[in-house]
Amino acid sequence: MNDEIRNLWSLQQGGGARIVFGDQDPDRLARNLAYYQRLLGHRGESIGKFRALIEAVAANAQAIRAAQARLAEQRDALESERKHAEALQQERRQTVADIDKALSTDGARVAKLEEDARQLAELLEELRKTLAELDTPASYKPFTKARREMNYPVAARASNRFGGQRNAANMRWRGWLMPAPEGSDVRAIHHGRVVYADWLRGQGLLLIIDHGEGYLSLYGHNRSLQRDVGDWVRPGDIVATVGASGGADRPALYFEIRHNGEPVDPGKWLKR
Repeated sequence: MNDEIRNLWSLQQGGGARIVFGDQDPDRLARNLAYYQRLLGHRGESIGKFRALIEAVAANAQAIRAAQARLAEQRDALESERKHAEALQQERRQTVADIDKALSTDGARVAKLEEDARQLAELLEELRKTLAELDTPASYKPFTKARREMNYPVAARASNRFGGQRNAANMRWRGWLMPAPEGSDVRAIHHGRVVYADWLRGQGLLLIIDHGEGYLSLYGHNRSLQRDVGDWVRPGDIVATVGASGGADRPALYFEIRHNGEPVDPGKWLKR
């Protein structure tokens, strides 16, 4: 391009004198001048586009820097929330440790478990007396007809055996303790209506579903409850999230099936 500019400059410096003294043919000189001027015009447009492109790149760079700054702020906020969650979990672990320390003797532990079991039994008896027989829609399969067809309430296996010895005082397990990641979904095993959704000592956040025919399913130690009393649920509906409420030492679902108030083995009802 520099050569072309010099050529145009040379043509323009001679001006009309070049034509008078015959350095170039006038027509040829005019064509050359027109050519170089048109060429410079195109180059000027290219330079303008190039400058616009540079400005756009600079604007994009600024936008990227702004986005990076926002991401950094979000990352800092998430880190702060993570530390807060860890602090809460540590506080919970400390609370459980304090309870364990207070219940340092087997006798105290057994007394607490017996009191927890008594309160749960009283609640279930109260529900049994006040609940009318569940009038399920005709399209719903009865609980007894769904035997061995019901899915697990969480994607986990029980860490204990139903009826197995629970402690030195020969207390027995009346349900399953199912360790699972905290916050994972707890699902209803069958059609029914929520008849209890609240805190209960020893069970933490507890949800109970009435399935009719005298059958109830219990879901304890939850982190949160997703349904309220009176809500109808279907098999697989999310009803709670796994937690460690009620003094549990790790996230797990405590699950029971009861018939007329008496615990029954979940393993004889759920899919193998």
